[in-house]
Amino acid sequence: MDIEYVSLRLGETRKTRTVLPLELELLGQQWRLVAHDIEVRNKQVGSEQKTFVLARILNAQLHQPLLGKRLKSAGGVRLEPKQLQVERTERDYQVTLNRRLTRDQIEAVVREFALTPKGDVYVIRMAERNLVEFKRDHCARPVLPDDNNELKDYVLPLFENIRPYAAH
Repeated sequence: MDIEYVSLRLGETRKTRTVLPLELELLGQQWRLVAHDIEVRNKQVGSEQKTFVLARILNAQLHQPLLGKRLKSAGGVRLEPKQLQVERTERDYQVTLNRRLTRDQIEAVVREFALTPKGDVYVIRMAERNLVEFKRDHCARPVLPDDNNELKDYVLPLFENIRPYAAH
C-alpha cells in the first residue's frame, strides 16, 4: 500500500510511504498499523517493522506496480509476504517513578501498569516497538500555557525515566 503519513517529529509534513501491512493493533485508545516499509526500486522489505498511527494516515491506496510481485528480504532472499508475521519481541524495562507520588499513588500506578518490583526497582514488560510511545505518553511533561494549566495539580509525568532492565 502507498500511504501518506505524517509523524510528530519537528517540522514533519506528509510523506508517501510504500508499506506491507501486517496487522492492526489497539494500543491504549490508538489504532495502529504494524507494517514493513518497502524499498520500491529494489522490491525489498525493510528489516524492521514499524507502526503507523491510523489517524495520521491521510490517504491510502494499493501500490499497483508491486501487486502480485515477489519481494526480497533485507538480506536479499526472496520471500512470500503472506509468511511474514508481526514481531512480538518483548523486553523488560526498568522505570523510575516520579518522586512526588505518594505511597498510595505508587500502589495504584504499579497496579495500573502491571509493574513488577525487582529489588529496589520496578520493571515493566512490553513490546520493544511500544517504547517510543510509552516515553511520549508517560515520561514527558505535558506542555500547556502556564496561565491555563488545568493539569498543574497532577503528578506528571508518572515516570521520570525508562531504560532496558539489566538484572543485577
